[in-house]
Amino acid sequence: MNNNIRWLAAYTADIFDDYLAEIKLPIVCSDASEEEDRHSNENSAMLYGMEYWNLVEDIEAYLRASAEKPVNPNEILAMFDTLLTDKGHSDSIPSGEKRDEIIARIDKLLKPAEVTR
Repeated sequence: MNNNIRWLAAYTADIFDDYLAEIKLPIVCSDASEEEDRHSNENSAMLYGMEYWNLVEDIEAYLRASAEKPVNPNEILAMFDTLLTDKGHSDSIPSGEKRDEIIARIDKLLKPAEVTR
């Protein structure tokens, strides 16, 4: 069960990475050495290093806390919104149909998992 939640959190973060790739917006790592590693390894991830792992950990904590109640994809998407705002990209927060699409992807990913959490 623990690994299941961790994987779900990582797959959810990957949905956000897909969105960032679509709009061609890499999130710069706060740690300069991580950013250097990203470029030296020609990594194409839009979320990299601690920015990625902190988001995964936040989602994982939310999923664990939601074990007794339904998961709300909007609350998970709000974590991504916060990351974008903190990085100075509030103008790139998904909205309208794109936001609905991301919520649907999160919902589809997590709904079957509610039985196994």
